[in-house]
Amino acid sequence: QLTITLMSDWTDKLVEFEKDPRKPDTLRPETFTADQEWHLCRNVVTESTSTVSSEGSSANDYPLYHIKCHVKRKSGYYLWNITMIIFLISLLSFCSFSVEISSPSDRLSVTLTLLLTAVAFKFVVSQSLPTISYLTFLDKYVLCGLLFLGCMAIENAVAAIIPDVPTQKDFDQICLYVAVGCFVFIHGVFLVFVFDKSRARNRILSENDKKFREMLQSVKNYAMEREQRTIQEPEAKDVERSQQDKVLVVQASPNQGEE
Repeated sequence: QLTITLMSDWTDKLVEFEKDPRKPDTLRPETFTADQEWHLCRNVVTESTSTVSSEGSSANDYPLYHIKCHVKRKSGYYLWNITMIIFLISLLSFCSFSVEISSPSDRLSVTLTLLLTAVAFKFVVSQSLPTISYLTFLDKYVLCGLLFLGCMAIENAVAAIIPDVPTQKDFDQICLYVAVGCFVFIHGVFLVFVFDKSRARNRILSENDKKFREMLQSVKNYAMEREQRTIQEPEAKDVERSQQDKVLVVQASPNQGEE
């Protein structure tokens, strides 16, 4: 959401912002320079409010006028260049189970190499993302991938120190099933979260589109009413003028009879 806020130095008792009903709110998309990364929605939402004296240092309330437009991030770049890479790195960690348990060094070399690759990739990705104080959905997904690889490395190390060979194989097989279940569960949760957030975002944008269409319709209705008034006013003046002429004629007729 991109917001432009207008504020007056006069209090809301003296000044109140209102939208001009004669003109629609529009955007100029040709001046939008970030169209490679963002999709600009055409709707514009305006809101007239005022400051709250209890939340600020001033004892007075001042009028505010918010002009809002919305943009949607084009997720294709991040989906194919970040999410897909982390997904493949995490998926390749299952290759460590194809190595014999009796060769823990080979197993750990596979898992730790993938873990270091993911860490280096995370460092490179962080250079292209904005520096913010909270974790984005993409950050959470990458961190979950790193945590999954770390758990796989721990499993390889623990399986190697079990002295009993049958117990070692059973433990390794159980961990494989658990790892597959966790992998599917994590990605299922993320998919549900993505669809839920996308649906909520689309619902908000649909509401804004509805408000925008209502605003355009109100401007159109106002223009039609104004046009009708401009047509009716001359007709009303002509009717009033003709009635006045009739009154003058009626008033002149008795005078002529007396003469």
